[in-house]
Amino acid sequence: MRSGAVRRAIGCLFIASLAACVVAWPARAQAQAVSGVNARDACVSPNQAAIEQALGVKFKNAKVTTPARRGVSTCAWVPATSRSKMSLTVTTYSQEAIKGTNQRNLRDYYESLKANHTQAAHKPAQVFPRVGRHASYFPGISAGSDAILVLRDDYIVIMGVGGINRDQALKLAEAAAR
Repeated sequence: MRSGAVRRAIGCLFIASLAACVVAWPARAQAQAVSGVNARDACVSPNQAAIEQALGVKFKNAKVTTPARRGVSTCAWVPATSRSKMSLTVTTYSQEAIKGTNQRNLRDYYESLKANHTQAAHKPAQVFPRVGRHASYFPGISAGSDAILVLRDDYIVIMGVGGINRDQALKLAEAAAR
């Protein structure tokens, strides 16, 4: 089994996803991330316009209740109207976030996250070739929720979202890889 830090990171993703579904925050011009020191802002990776274009739904930011950790940023989005039940949580992990884990670099950390998601989903990832350095999609990983992992050169993006199809997941992964 991989390190407890990886399991905690996956748990935080699901907790943040749940928080995004439950706690809506009034719309602002720009979403507010909860970010630790040396973190990559999750509200711009992908940004609101790219999310809306990929999913075809207008979004507003939601309050994030998970505490910030060094090298980690979390941003949550909910639909701007009640017609859609879709929500999205984006979490980024920089090199700083994996210090103190068993992983030497972002690629190793991505692979451990992918292995844990594969185990949780009880099926292998759907890989999106030529998206970032690597990208994986896990439909139905938990009750009504999908996960998308994107390895970039300088950080990892993890997105938790429900109610999407493979094409929408691919568009989100491409937006996060830019």
